[in-house]
Amino acid sequence: MERKVKILSFERIDNEAKLLESAIELGKLKFELKRVSNWNDYIHELMTNTYDCIVCGGCDLKDYEITSTLKSAKEISPYSTFIYLSSSEKDEISRDITQRYKSLNSIRRDNLVDINSKIIESMHISDESNKISNYWG
Repeated sequence: MERKVKILSFERIDNEAKLLESAIELGKLKFELKRVSNWNDYIHELMTNTYDCIVCGGCDLKDYEITSTLKSAKEISPYSTFIYLSSSEKDEISRDITQRYKSLNSIRRDNLVDINSKIIESMHISDESNKISNYWG
């Protein structure tokens, strides 16, 4: 039996959250999606639950918020896949962050159809990292 992928979505804008959920539903991925829309709820979810994938919608986030969101996810939940949804206005920021954090996956908002393949691809990488960590534990 195929397990559900647990996804945490940090998205402040309701319409953008709905677009993300619709894009994931289009794929054949079984998933459980939890959406948070503020920083405190985001940190609380990271501290209290385990997620396979964390998706951050950055259209209305300031540059330092994007970096803080990623850093927090990597510190609290190091084996989760992190996907940043970039927009055309923030392409330069996205490139800079992607270069600094090699584990960051970035997808343009106008190309959300790629989200399922990106989640699946990164889940395999995350599973392998987790196996290695457990081995060396």
